[in-house]
Amino acid sequence: MIKELSEKFIYTKAWRWMPGMLLLSGSRIKTVNQDQIILDRGYVTLDESNNWKVQYSTLDKSDLPDITDYATTGCMIEVLYRATGLIQSLVYIPQDKIWSLCMYGEDSCKSFIGCSQETALLAAFESLD
Repeated sequence: MIKELSEKFIYTKAWRWMPGMLLLSGSRIKTVNQDQIILDRGYVTLDESNNWKVQYSTLDKSDLPDITDYATTGCMIEVLYRATGLIQSLVYIPQDKIWSLCMYGEDSCKSFIGCSQETALLAAFESLD
């Protein structure tokens, strides 16, 4: 189920990779450049001058975010903020047993509900498509 939800996130128009996001493979995003995304897991090699050098892996097209990770959730809230300019509030409502994501600004207020925080976030991402 997590894999299917993760795939839905990355196919939305608002999706962006951010440093700190965790992948299902266990790696974290270290750096996001215009031409590549670098992961935090590196390995030591020798360069042409026989000096030690750390090589970092890059994001593969098959990599998916671990949407249950708290740092990744925080990054997704930041992605929504950057896409909309609206402040995000993600809360659990115990009496209804639901998660609610509210996006609000001076003249705007939107609310998305889900049975989990991941489904509430996904509803917000999909609303921007």
